[in-house]
Amino acid sequence: MSGVDDRMREYIRNYMMSKSPGMYVLLRRVIHKELGMDLTEALIKKPRRVLEVLKEFYRDDIEAMFVFRTLFLKPLALLAGNPEVEEELYRASMHGCSSLVKILRTYGVSIDPSVCRD
Repeated sequence: MSGVDDRMREYIRNYMMSKSPGMYVLLRRVIHKELGMDLTEALIKKPRRVLEVLKEFYRDDIEAMFVFRTLFLKPLALLAGNPEVEEELYRASMHGCSSLVKILRTYGVSIDPSVCRD
């Protein structure tokens, strides 16, 4: 299995579906095609690469960043119980999986650090 908790996967899916169902379906396919993994798994394991894929897909850094932050990092911040942590999650995600998982665990999100390979 992927190592990413099904509850986290479901939370992010539900969040994205509530905001933009079509976008969720589209981005799920794009991420799977490019990275060969589920959207949530990719977000946790390869956050920087997810942003790169979005930049390639949108061909617009600003739009890609907006989507990454509002549809990918915002639900993680909400899951952590603190919407203000979004910026911290962004900075951590640019350093890779281990940094992102460390921040999430600091805020009580149960995630096994062994999911990371960086």
